[in-house]
Amino acid sequence: MADDLTPASPAAGALDIEELDYAEGGLTKGTNWWGAFVVGLAGTILVTGIAPVMVTSLGAASIPLIIFVTITGYLLCLLLAELSAMMPERTGGSPSYAYPAYKDKWPRAAKHINGVTAWMYWLGWFPVAPLNMILASFYLADRFNLNTTSGFTPINTFIAWWTLAIAVVGILLFFIPAYMGIRIGAGFATVLGLLSMIPLTFLAVSWLFTGDAHWSQLSGFHQLDGSGFFTSLGGHGWFPLYLGYMFLLTWNVIAMEAAACYIGECREPERDAKIAMNLEGAYGLFIYTLIPIGFITVLGASALSNPDLVDPNTMFVTFAGKIFNTGGEALNWIIALMLIVALALSALNAIMGCARSLHQMSVDGQFPMFFQLINARYEKGAMILTSNRGFAEWGDVFGDPVVATALLDRLLHHAIVIQIEGSSYRLRQHAALVPENVRARSLTSSPPPRRRGRPPGKTNEDPNTG
Repeated sequence: MADDLTPASPAAGALDIEELDYAEGGLTKGTNWWGAFVVGLAGTILVTGIAPVMVTSLGAASIPLIIFVTITGYLLCLLLAELSAMMPERTGGSPSYAYPAYKDKWPRAAKHINGVTAWMYWLGWFPVAPLNMILASFYLADRFNLNTTSGFTPINTFIAWWTLAIAVVGILLFFIPAYMGIRIGAGFATVLGLLSMIPLTFLAVSWLFTGDAHWSQLSGFHQLDGSGFFTSLGGHGWFPLYLGYMFLLTWNVIAMEAAACYIGECREPERDAKIAMNLEGAYGLFIYTLIPIGFITVLGASALSNPDLVDPNTMFVTFAGKIFNTGGEALNWIIALMLIVALALSALNAIMGCARSLHQMSVDGQFPMFFQLINARYEKGAMILTSNRGFAEWGDVFGDPVVATALLDRLLHHAIVIQIEGSSYRLRQHAALVPENVRARSLTSSPPPRRRGRPPGKTNEDPNTG
């Protein structure tokens, strides 16, 4: 499944570069640069959560940190644009390029680097789905006056029943477009992206024209109490303090590279990679810079000292009320809906992007060989497989329930399962030598009922990802 990128002929004026050999993702090409860009907007949307934290903690001193870290995120997008164009069939975002980078120089270490980066990517981003759905449940509970006092307390943390229900239902609902493939996923993300990013972009620029900005608030980049930029805060020196906040900001900013997860599914990946990644980085730099500067110049240090403004909904309602000289329930509903939809888009991307990074790792050979075989033949060729172990035991057989679940998902999709009861046919002449309990035992435990799958012509567009 290797693909060589051969440069243009010297007569065309191209440079003679070394050919790249890499494993393709093999996913359906069902979108273009817009699809990759709009799903990747989930990374940019994280500004709604981090900007209030930065400005209510550090004041104007946060602006140089925000600009510096966001520029590094933009540079990451530019680098990934180049890598995506060089290896256009790869999928799964930044971790998918680790293996090709090291497989020739450090072949023994490359497979471990690939596995570690892919699983770290999953660990870093998949929790965004449940966390953001929990945050969305808070806004929904507030808007619809749901009961948030009844619940349970695991690990000394109270969780309302409504919070749990909304989060679980939301994740299950977003799994559907994620499972249906990039075309359905990108279409769903387009709706969420337009509903959230249009009002957010409007808020990001409107304060520039209303005359409410007081640029003197940025002078000297002072902290909220008026102290200088290089001043300790809360008993912490300025350097470790800023380093800690930059860490939180970086986790949000590098999410702008999310569009790279879907380049391998673009119809013209060499062209679409550069458009999507450059647009993602530029738009992220635009939003991440203007939103916090607007908060500081419009609201001022004294207002930002209010700890209630750390909540995104309270911050955006206060900010919008100031620049538009309005308020009331209508504004609260608009802001709440914008944040809920933004969180939903982020949850969708967390599910879709992480799945693709693990898929690419499996194609590269970092899942067990049997999984690679099933994955390669899935919906491409027939197989007959026999086993004397029940499906419930496969997690123990492979030593990883996650891998076993993914394997069974593909293996049983169109399968006809036949359970054979009784003793082994091969041992019929030596039955007396076999213990009675072995002869009487079923060859499989807890078998599923016999079923027939859907005809191959009715398969999903993108079955390898879910």
